[in-house]
Amino acid sequence: MSFDANDFEEWAATRIQNAFQCYKTKKTLRCLKGVKRLHIIGQTNPVNKQTAPTLNYIQSWNKLQAEIRNRRAFMVTEGRNRKTKQEN
Repeated sequence: MSFDANDFEEWAATRIQNAFQCYKTKKTLRCLKGVKRLHIIGQTNPVNKQTAPTLNYIQSWNKLQAEIRNRRAFMVTEGRNRKTKQEN
């Protein structure tokens, strides 16, 4: 099997285009964070049946963490309020 110049140039151009598209895709995926990134990866992955429950688990976990953060912040402010009341 031999390549002539046109075949080789077409093959090289295709390889360069594919490499550039991969580079751009990886770059945009690196820029995305958290659930958005997982959602996009899940759409491209053939395991679509697992992505919806996984996203639901992650979202519920994030809600739980937010509630814990809010509770801790509330406890800190309550502690400061009690301390200032005792000092007065």
